[in-house]
Amino acid sequence: MLRDTPSTIQVFLLYYVLPFYGARLPAEQVGVLALAAFGNSSFAEVIRAGIDAVPAGQLESARAIGMSDLQATRQILLPQNLPIILPLLKNQMLSLIKEFAILSAITVQEMTMTAIRVQGETCRPLEPVIMIALLYWALSPQTICGFRQPYSAHGGQRRGCAKHLMPKRHPTRWWRTRSHFCSTDLVQ
Repeated sequence: MLRDTPSTIQVFLLYYVLPFYGARLPAEQVGVLALAAFGNSSFAEVIRAGIDAVPAGQLESARAIGMSDLQATRQILLPQNLPIILPLLKNQMLSLIKEFAILSAITVQEMTMTAIRVQGETCRPLEPVIMIALLYWALSPQTICGFRQPYSAHGGQRRGCAKHLMPKRHPTRWWRTRSHFCSTDLVQ
């Protein structure tokens, strides 16, 4: 049910309906609860899909040779699951970070609410919104880099975040490189 409803509706339900039942929580706590519930359902589905991706015969074989459930999980399940679920978890984390913007609708002091206040005080609508877009744009690669390190520790390709996010440079055609980042310029 939580995955099938928009996170905005979940935030509004928790913020406006809980007081009818006697639970009066500050807007920040309601926002954390709503986004945690919304994110947990998505994260649980990704992890369940990763566990289902490993054939059941491998875990049965591990139990047959005397491995405990913890050993089977650590030595058989995780090395096969991490390359499968980390890209999906990264995408879920990025979407959850972007969902924080809806908390301004219930008066949570986050970046969007701060931009609205700055717009009201300075009567300049463009600059605060551009600044928030730049902050989200700068936050996304940092989140991606955080997910890349554990993957490389478990047998994936080892490459640095800065190298991966830099545009391709052709040594013989340096004058043709673009000055902005474009999805076609990223190192694969």
